Amino acid sequence: MNIGLTIAFICNGDTHPTFINYKLFGKKYWDDTQNNNSKIGYYFAYYFQKKYVYVHKIVNILQPIDRPSDMIWDSNRQILCLSEQIKKFTWNEWISGLGDGAPYTPNYRMTQTGSWSYSELQNHKKYSTFNFINFKNIIDQQPANIAINNVEAAIEEEDDDMEAYLKQKQEKMEAYIKAEQAETDRIMKAMEAKKIAKSVGLLREQARDTILSEIKREEDEITRRQANIAVLRNEIEATMRGDFDADPIKQKDYIVKLIIEF
Repeated sequence: MNIGLTIAFICNGDTHPTFINYKLFGKKYWDDTQNNNSKIGYYFAYYFQKKYVYVHKIVNILQPIDRPSDMIWDSNRQILCLSEQIKKFTWNEWISGLGDGAPYTPNYRMTQTGSWSYSELQNHKKYSTFNFINFKNIIDQQPANIAINNVEAAIEEEDDDMEAYLKQKQEKMEAYIKAEQAETDRIMKAMEAKKIAKSVGLLREQARDTILSEIKREEDEITRRQANIAVLRNEIEATMRGDFDADPIKQKDYIVKLIIEF
């Protein structure tokens, strides 16, 4: 039976690819090391953002050609199929307890997935204080914890689903409010445009009435002048017919009479 430990890292930040991929498929699969040296039966630990350590077991290994569809990138690494989560530690619990002296403790920088056989862990002076057998015995005695972890995982997943649902509802509400505001703005602009158009129409009507009144005044003046011209023409015709000859003669006789009297 193969005994060893593989460690993968979930980096800080909810937008980091390792975090996103963990959420997508990390509870079921993960890529092997660069040299594909993990074995079926190895324990598999996620160092999760230096907050938690999640322990699984490698139950199967797939070749790159058999990569599951939800692993969204191509790679020449083997795919490690993981058991359900067996044990969960806080980072402080791990580095001060069962994981004391384990690889990348108590501090580490984010790095690629690493894997060690039991003999490598025993013979490497850097990990000599890590009691791998004690780790193995305790982890193997955790069947009850699997059920607990399943419940915790279900609650966590349900919380994630609820959070996603609430976020979706909020986004829909914000989109609805935005659409309503846009429609209100459109209606207000249309009403303002109608109001302006109505004001312009009233101004046009007022201008038309003023012009018509001026035309009427000018037409009346033209009519009056035409009447005067007609009267004057009639007088000219009467004069040329001699209708007014008697009046100048009478005036002349009157003037002669005044002269004689004086």
